[in-house]
Amino acid sequence: MIIDAVNLEELGSHAEESFIVFEERLRAALTASQSQDRRENTDNDGYYAGSYSPERYYVSSVLAFLDEFNLEIEVPDVTHLSGRDFLAAFDEFFNKINYTRTRLKLRKARISTGQAGTLITYSPSFKDEIHSLLNTIRKIISANISEANKRDKIFRKIALLQDEIDRDRTTIDAVFSRMVDLSRVVGECAHHLEPLVQKLERITAALRDGAERVPLLPAKERPKLLSDAYPKPKNELEDEIPF
Repeated sequence: MIIDAVNLEELGSHAEESFIVFEERLRAALTASQSQDRRENTDNDGYYAGSYSPERYYVSSVLAFLDEFNLEIEVPDVTHLSGRDFLAAFDEFFNKINYTRTRLKLRKARISTGQAGTLITYSPSFKDEIHSLLNTIRKIISANISEANKRDKIFRKIALLQDEIDRDRTTIDAVFSRMVDLSRVVGECAHHLEPLVQKLERITAALRDGAERVPLLPAKERPKLLSDAYPKPKNELEDEIPF
């Protein structure tokens, strides 16, 4: 199976960045497996097996990653389809994943250069405080919310915020976007739990007070093609003479 060609130890702790690495390795394995599959299952009449096993393994592996890391990327499971129906659905699936991976790579690059928002970081003490508050919210939810769907929905938002906080550096936009998402889901699924409101307010305060701006590197000055000492052409010197 092509998933065996992916070294899972190369993945980091951040879900979105790990997905970039995971999908790139998976895509390379898919390409190699496709070549072998077509060689072994093609004759003069064409691709006679028609099972598209490498593509099916790719789809199931991507879906497994999205589920395990709680990445909210909306793609359907198309492995139940057969023949040309599957191939058409796979093309759409693959293009959606390619679009998503490209966006994540662009976002990572923009964050690293400060183009995607103000770069910030959190000290270990603030991270510990926020993690402690998030763990308390988990306990309150587990004790008071009986519906598994609602619990899981909140837990996913907690995990995404925690994941963002654990990064060496992030942006104000990314952190508070995660916080807004968590607050909204808590309001929808557990609006009657007053202790949660207090914990969310404390987390918001910690996110605000603990944020330390990451200074950007100074822009490098591009060397001039011509130095100031380079002599001007004669006609330019004459143009500067007012008489």
